[in-house]
Amino acid sequence: PVLMFERTNFREVLQTIEDYKFGFVFYEDAQERFAGISSNADVRKGMLRHETDFNKVSLTDIRNPKPVTISEDCTIEQMLKMIKSKSFIINFLPVTNTQGKISGAITFFNLIKGES
Repeated sequence: PVLMFERTNFREVLQTIEDYKFGFVFYEDAQERFAGISSNADVRKGMLRHETDFNKVSLTDIRNPKPVTISEDCTIEQMLKMIKSKSFIINFLPVTNTQGKISGAITFFNLIKGES
């Protein structure tokens, strides 16, 4: 699921995450380049920052503007090596092309299936 960051709102982000059941939404900018992600964890963190008034939660509170990404030409081995090098859990990876546009996503489940 992809939303244009400049044209969306908090409610639409939550509804898109719920509708698609992937646990995240990607953002693109006006030039259709990848502009970040909001995962379930990002939403929780943003809401905790404003726990006394959820009306103050903004898109910048829940967006990770520079998540770990992979390029379309990465191999499974390269992806797994990159994931292992991180000190945090990666459940999915945005896939971008050479122009910085979103091509799709690889989930951890996809990586495991592709490795066998």
